[in-house]
Amino acid sequence: MKKNVHNSNAFLLCLVGGILMMLAGISGTLQLMGELLLSNEDVMDPTAMMTVEIVTGMLVLLTALGGLGVIASGIILTTRRVQLGRILVALFTGMGVLGLVTNLAQLVMVGTLAMDLMHQVGQSLGWIGAIFAIIARTVAVQKPIVE
Repeated sequence: MKKNVHNSNAFLLCLVGGILMMLAGISGTLQLMGELLLSNEDVMDPTAMMTVEIVTGMLVLLTALGGLGVIASGIILTTRRVQLGRILVALFTGMGVLGLVTNLAQLVMVGTLAMDLMHQVGQSLGWIGAIFAIIARTVAVQKPIVE
């Protein structure tokens, strides 16, 4: 006998969106860190280089935690606490988008306005994941679990 899961479509969208956001945060930001360090190693002192590495690591964490939070929020959408799940989806999607926007801002600061193919793929995955999460938040229905 098949059990009907409450807001299963919203959960699946959150799952896929969260995974895409995590992939984008890890791949895109780590690649950008290499570009930043290679292009500025002769200009910056070792302390500044360490600061850049720490900030970039925090961006990886921010975007990856945003994706993980979207997945956890998708699980909450399948329970009675749909409104809490919707709020958390918005919060964690915002975290992931903040990481993606900061990543783009770092590219501008480095002076590299053109992204290579892998960076474009990473950014695209992150934005698609964020869009999936917002769609999941929109389609999540507040209705009784047991009819």
